[in-house]
Amino acid sequence: MILKINTIYFVLAFCFSIPIFGQKKKEDFDPKKTYSPAQLKEDFSFLRKCLDESHPGLNWYISKDSLDGIFDGFEKNLTENLTERQFRNRMFPVLGEIRCGHSSLANSKARMKYLEKNKTKYLPFEIIALSNLNTQTPVFQLFIKENKSKDSTIKKGNEIMSIDGVSSKDIIKTMANSFLSDGYNQTHKYHILKENFQMWYPRMFEEKDTFLVEIRDSIGQVRTLQMPCINEKTFPFSKKKEDKKTFIYNTKKNMLTFNLDEKNNNIGVLNVKSFTMKGYRKLYRKTFRYLKENKIEHLVLDLRGNGGGMIFHPGHLLSYLISEKEQAYTYREAQNPSFLEKIEGKGKGLKFTKWVFPKFREKWGVKTVKNDSIFHITIQNKVREKNHYNGKLYILIDGGCFSATAYTAAFLKKHKRGLFIGEETGGGEKGCNAMVMNYLELPNTKLRYRFPFFRVEHNVTPQAVGRGIFPDINIKYDKKSRLESKDLEMEKVRTIIENISVPKGM
Repeated sequence: MILKINTIYFVLAFCFSIPIFGQKKKEDFDPKKTYSPAQLKEDFSFLRKCLDESHPGLNWYISKDSLDGIFDGFEKNLTENLTERQFRNRMFPVLGEIRCGHSSLANSKARMKYLEKNKTKYLPFEIIALSNLNTQTPVFQLFIKENKSKDSTIKKGNEIMSIDGVSSKDIIKTMANSFLSDGYNQTHKYHILKENFQMWYPRMFEEKDTFLVEIRDSIGQVRTLQMPCINEKTFPFSKKKEDKKTFIYNTKKNMLTFNLDEKNNNIGVLNVKSFTMKGYRKLYRKTFRYLKENKIEHLVLDLRGNGGGMIFHPGHLLSYLISEKEQAYTYREAQNPSFLEKIEGKGKGLKFTKWVFPKFREKWGVKTVKNDSIFHITIQNKVREKNHYNGKLYILIDGGCFSATAYTAAFLKKHKRGLFIGEETGGGEKGCNAMVMNYLELPNTKLRYRFPFFRVEHNVTPQAVGRGIFPDINIKYDKKSRLESKDLEMEKVRTIIENISVPKGM
């Protein structure tokens, strides 16, 4: 028996080792390698064909004729050799015309491995990006929040006027164009920059050992300095600091947390950082029971920076806050795209979705319709009577609210369930293209396009207007509040509640 088991192990080990034998060592990735116009045109033509065939929202915000004209012009102007990074940067604004925030363009796998192996060269500062789009002349500025260079004369609050001869305004606008958003929304693009400028800068611009930085100090003096880069090992802000606060309830990695406000124990704060798959049912059950048992009159639902997540999660949260049943409609038009075998995973996620959803019983609020041309899913949000929250609700939103988070905010807004504070959500009010997404690899550059196969719609608004959910109270951060890391939305909530609590005339 032992001999037989050992023989089986040997055979299995041999079988798994076969692909290794005779494998040639892959050449190291060269970031300066260029591709000919013919290769670039082949890549773009392939992507364009796939978009025409199966993108669920290709002409949601732009007509076919208009998009074809833009694509034709771009392809015609591919007349010079470009590196992978250069080609990717040129495609960003063109693909942005589709106005689908879930359709991103990623580096090739080879470049990703190269970036992991070779430490990224960063600017030696922690930088905050400010943008004001509500003025006649939009304002874009960069400020130093923390100096990590050896030059002690550079202080917190100094303004970066330019980097390597490119003005801060042009840098911000160029980088913003690399982030795709739903419809005509702009807050999503600038939210990404606001939170991670120094992380994204080397992805868009050429990496260097030194940067020529023009800096203006507090008295208006401008200096041009040659600043050495810092690498990933000494990059102190590449990893977000974990919140070590003790919560009443929280899930793993603190993706969902519940606590009482540190300045007012009559305010519950439910922070949903992501519509994660694990632990949310238990956390909501405990949270809303706590609110009822302790008679908490005010609840802050903090959705800021939540990029979305699992499709069933938002409905579970809404069931504790909304008193009417609602439906979200998810469907896909092109059932069997010809390129399904060419995407990562060969469409397993799409096939699994079509197999698993009909298995859900109608009591879970799921109905499916299947025929030769369409796969249609209807998901109904329930109402939970037990521990249902009917108190005052304050919803904090910003440009980081995307996908399923915008869906959640849309229904809360429709039912006038609470007071919205912050800025326009990054995700669209009408819906988006999402749910199942796979990377499609281009034949030559190997750039990867994240392809959504479903369109998610609901009955909040009759048509897609291309904007997010707007706040009732708009909050704008300035240089001072950003440098001091203030939370203006929570400060506003406390002020409102204090004014409610104090009787008139006192």
